[in-house]
Amino acid sequence: RTLGDKQLLVLCNDSEKEVGVPAEIEEKIAGAQGILIQNYKDVKAGVLRPYEAVVYAWGQGRWLKMCHYWFDMCP
Repeated sequence: RTLGDKQLLVLCNDSEKEVGVPAEIEEKIAGAQGILIQNYKDVKAGVLRPYEAVVYAWGQGRWLKMCHYWFDMCP
């Protein structure tokens, strides 16, 4: 998703097996400012584990900090 200079990349694996992340996506991930939210405690490079979802974020300004604050407040 893109809005102006803000961008989110959502990766989801909806299977019970690990799946590889394509090299061009791995290159894009390397430039991300951070992970906005994820359902595993860590990220395993090059693969998505069963039912794993990760949202990477890019952009300028306070919006990213506000998103991190909001997600940190969620139980």
